Amino acid sequence: MSKYNALLKNSVYVTTAEARLFDQGQNAKTNFRYLFVPYTSVSDSAFKPTDAQLQDYLDRHKGRYKVEDGRNIEYIVVPETATKEDSAALRQSVAGLAQQFRTAPNDSLFVRSNSDQPYNHAYLSPADLPEKLRQQLPLKVGEVYGPYVENNSLAIYKVTGAKAGAKPAARASHILIKPAGTTPEAKAAAKAKAQDILNKIKAGADFATMARQFGTDGTKDQGGDLGWFDEGRMVPAFSKAVFAASGPGLLPNLVETSFGYHIVKVTAPKTNQTYQIAAVVKNVQPSDATREAAYNKAEQLQASASSLEAFRALPTKDKTLQKQEAKFVTRDAQSVNNLPGSREIVRWAFGFNPDGGSETKVGDVRKFDIGDQHIIAAVTDARSKGTATIESIRPELTAAVRNELKAKQIISKLQGKAGSLEDLAKAVGNGAVVQNAEGVSLNQGTIPNVGFEPEAVGRAFSLKPGQKSAPIQGEQGVLVVESTGVYPATPSDLKTVRLQLAQQRQQRQDGLIYEAIKGQAKVKDNRSKFF
Repeated sequence: MSKYNALLKNSVYVTTAEARLFDQGQNAKTNFRYLFVPYTSVSDSAFKPTDAQLQDYLDRHKGRYKVEDGRNIEYIVVPETATKEDSAALRQSVAGLAQQFRTAPNDSLFVRSNSDQPYNHAYLSPADLPEKLRQQLPLKVGEVYGPYVENNSLAIYKVTGAKAGAKPAARASHILIKPAGTTPEAKAAAKAKAQDILNKIKAGADFATMARQFGTDGTKDQGGDLGWFDEGRMVPAFSKAVFAASGPGLLPNLVETSFGYHIVKVTAPKTNQTYQIAAVVKNVQPSDATREAAYNKAEQLQASASSLEAFRALPTKDKTLQKQEAKFVTRDAQSVNNLPGSREIVRWAFGFNPDGGSETKVGDVRKFDIGDQHIIAAVTDARSKGTATIESIRPELTAAVRNELKAKQIISKLQGKAGSLEDLAKAVGNGAVVQNAEGVSLNQGTIPNVGFEPEAVGRAFSLKPGQKSAPIQGEQGVLVVESTGVYPATPSDLKTVRLQLAQQRQQRQDGLIYEAIKGQAKVKDNRSKFF
């Protein structure tokens, strides 16, 4: 295989003519004006493609719609989720642990014996403490705090030590005013606005309210709160201003940084105090009764889903159920959508029956128990390798054919019309725009404010200045281009260009060789039956 790949990769050759054409495509530029009539300017409701039109389009563009084997899978997930009763039982248990924690002779051993998370003996600054503990600052050594609800867990904390740390931490809020540009005038305008806001806060305006109204960064929704941070974590000018403050309160002057102008309020002055925390964290887990109830529910659902129609009716009978769909999962897919550990469902959908029965077919329904989830899955459609069918890609085909029909209608309005691009725009009506495009390269193929339109760009390079093209059926709409100038590329070192092209082609060879061999091989992939 190595020799075979090397033989083909080393056969890559780039001619001088190819290098010259590539260089021109990269570096030659054109300026042009264009009339653009987007397909979105014409109502979709006026065009209802027939199946015959869809099939005709599919036949003309088979290369675009090559597909691998695929299965449509619909599924319902019954999770083993902790109930309110499970949470209440855990809260009662953790409350009892909190009492024991207060008198525990060995805190680290107590954590290792009772916590779902490992013991951490490090000293933490306020910037690294859990938010619930920050709200209790200053903390007392020996005190137990909690229990607190944190995400899907309950936590109790015992302060086992306190000492001065190497870096101070502080908490602050800010209102950032960014300049609209880099000019002196833009900076002056931003500074004046920031100063005005600062003056209003000094006069009694609420800082958080002003932050929500005028802030220009992600903290505005939190009233400008930056939380706790260590010295040096923020940009130097900002950090210096905050850590120079002797107490909490509004800083009297603006702080200028590379981001703009900041109005700053120190909400907790710097402190070197750090704390050693022993944390007992218990994750809320479903009880055995809850797990059994989920399992029994999934069993009942499977028994009720004797057919595809019965399976699809399940969510209408039980509003707590939600049906989801994975469109045309491939044979080698490792999961169904984002379901963890669901490779077994893919194997089943492609014919492997773990019970040893007949091969899976469209309409079959089966239950899978994966981790803490029970999945009722159904195969709802299948496609074979080759060209896609109309039904499998109907929305995509309909949009493509509808755009073709719109293009014919728009072009018919432009056909035979003379005059400027502005005159043609009037003939089309609403939605038509006339704009300029400058410095467009041939290989780029993209028109600013329109998108990828290679045919229109190519046509612009073929026109003489002042010459207009015929209407062009594009990707995003119909275009008419009028050249204002073509600027050939400055000759480059063709040896360098040839080397660059050869390297690019060689880098693609591994993938191209594999696909070529795969296309010629008469091999049926049965790995899904075993892996």
